[in-house]
Amino acid sequence: MSRHSRLTPKDHKAIGTQLSRGVPFHRALRNVQGVSRRADVKSRSHHNSSLGIGAMLQQIEGFLAFISGVLELVGVLVILGTYGFNLVGISFVFVYLLFWEFVGEIFSAAEHQIPRPLRILWRILEKIIEIVF
Repeated sequence: MSRHSRLTPKDHKAIGTQLSRGVPFHRALRNVQGVSRRADVKSRSHHNSSLGIGAMLQQIEGFLAFISGVLELVGVLVILGTYGFNLVGISFVFVYLLFWEFVGEIFSAAEHQIPRPLRILWRILEKIIEIVF
């Protein structure tokens, strides 16, 4: 690719994948444009096993996020079913959602202090706790 060529959707996806692994944008762009192909081939052969595990963990995290969202919806519907769709019911829903936002902020604050490789595991643990409670 020349310096001013347009990126294809495949190139955008490759850049996004590298960014999600923590590669700086300018390096990801160079890798996609083919400037550092030799280094990319070496790193690809070295990281193949970890990429498979990382992708699997991200799929698990996505599944847990989906389940968490469904259970949150069920919780809101149960509250509205119990107290009715009136001021009292909506107030309880608001307090319920505010409480879980507060819990989410606590997890997010703790996440910034965890080393990078453990963040995916921390997110999975956060989703499990959201599902259980």
